[in-house]
Amino acid sequence: MKNRIDYFTSTRDFVVNSNKKGYYYWKKFAKYFKEGNQILVRNSKTKIDYLIKLVEDPEIIPTKYSKYKWYNQKYRAKFEVIEEEICPTGKSRQLLIREKNDLLKNYNYKCPGLSFKSSFTSKLIEINCTTQFNNTVKPQYDHIIDFSSKGGLTILNNLQPLCEGCHKVKTALTRRELILLLESKFRRT
Repeated sequence: MKNRIDYFTSTRDFVVNSNKKGYYYWKKFAKYFKEGNQILVRNSKTKIDYLIKLVEDPEIIPTKYSKYKWYNQKYRAKFEVIEEEICPTGKSRQLLIREKNDLLKNYNYKCPGLSFKSSFTSKLIEINCTTQFNNTVKPQYDHIIDFSSKGGLTILNNLQPLCEGCHKVKTALTRRELILLLESKFRRT
């Protein structure tokens, strides 16, 4: 998939009808859900990724649909499928050599450093890095949207080559964010 992705989500209940259109449902209003935006939806049950485009702005689900299980989602918008991709092995971290080479070329064989914004403190952490990749300095391939905790896909526009140092810092920051998220959810219950 080489299209623009405005948002990514994963669900077990995503259904597409035969004409590749339908309604997309969600609970909380978000800026990503508006007409024209493209959402990558992973059906974790079928292991199919769908890139959908919202063809209308969202609406609150009318009460006449209260008997349906998706009514508790609150919002809906019509969508059409732009692209779908079957992941034969499901969620995978594997990259082909060709993909690694393309990625390195896109980044001019340099570590881009880090720009990490905390969702809890709103602080921006930036690291400028000058590491040049070569035969002795190998990159580590990082998921921009985290693979483990946020379901980030192993696709070129969600990957970046990082040096070992930048990758360790980002991993530590991502783990800290996950701990803060879990702590905040646990405190609310």
